[in-house]
Amino acid sequence: MPLVLPISVVVPSLGGLHVLQTIQCLNSGQAIPAEILVCLPYDYDQSLAIYTHHPNVSFHVSPFRGQVAQRSYGFSMVAQPFTMQLDDDVQLAPSCLATLFQLLCQKGPGNILAPYLVRDFRLTPYTQYKPGFFTYIRDFVISLACGAAFGKRRMGSISASGIAFGLLPTSSPTGTVECDWLPGGAILCHTSDLITNDYYPFSGKAYTEDLVHSILWRRQGCRLWTASDAYGITQLSPYNFNIPSLFSRFRAHLFVSRLQGHLGVHTFIWFLFSCVSSFFAAFRRSLKPGSI
Repeated sequence: MPLVLPISVVVPSLGGLHVLQTIQCLNSGQAIPAEILVCLPYDYDQSLAIYTHHPNVSFHVSPFRGQVAQRSYGFSMVAQPFTMQLDDDVQLAPSCLATLFQLLCQKGPGNILAPYLVRDFRLTPYTQYKPGFFTYIRDFVISLACGAAFGKRRMGSISASGIAFGLLPTSSPTGTVECDWLPGGAILCHTSDLITNDYYPFSGKAYTEDLVHSILWRRQGCRLWTASDAYGITQLSPYNFNIPSLFSRFRAHLFVSRLQGHLGVHTFIWFLFSCVSSFFAAFRRSLKPGSI
């Protein structure tokens, strides 16, 4: 029998069957959570609940639709002293939950902990850094456009433009690395540290919600950490070059920039660079055989 940890896992979902794989992965680890609350919108597919029979899983219909709002609804029902927020497409490594729990118990309240999110169980990272001449030029452009620290110093930070940079894979004697923000896909905290209000001001896809959440946590006096030996798998959505998503991203990053006390000048510069580079990338793809 696996060890049952005093953790409530809150999973906002639109109701796709992939959430069942996430549940199965959680309940197949070295330690499992005491409860898993899947928070669904009012128009979800009601056949979803018949596919799972885990005693620690419950389905809840939120009166709201949207990732942050559904998650906040789930937070209001947690019954355990520790809470994990988990996206419905993130699969945790078998030892991940136990590792995070042990590290957070050592650190105590006022600390927020997340695993590294990677591409696969071979631990292929999303963030990589290869030194060289072209990397030096790229670092210069990023610093100019985004108001970010130069080179590796930007990793794990949120720049003046509201653009965030992921951490590089690393080992640590303490098992944790402090950073400015945490990806929202998997985060463990003491329930007393939860931010329970619906803090995201825009409708539609919640671009940058994890950055806003991280800033609010830090304003609360919390410290943010990534566990160097705990892993979760997620697949990032491909970037779609279209006018609505482009402006939604701009609006979200501008909000993050101003939330940090910046005027948003670097957000406009980043947006210009992003538009130009996205246009040329789309143009190059259109020239490939079979693309028309």
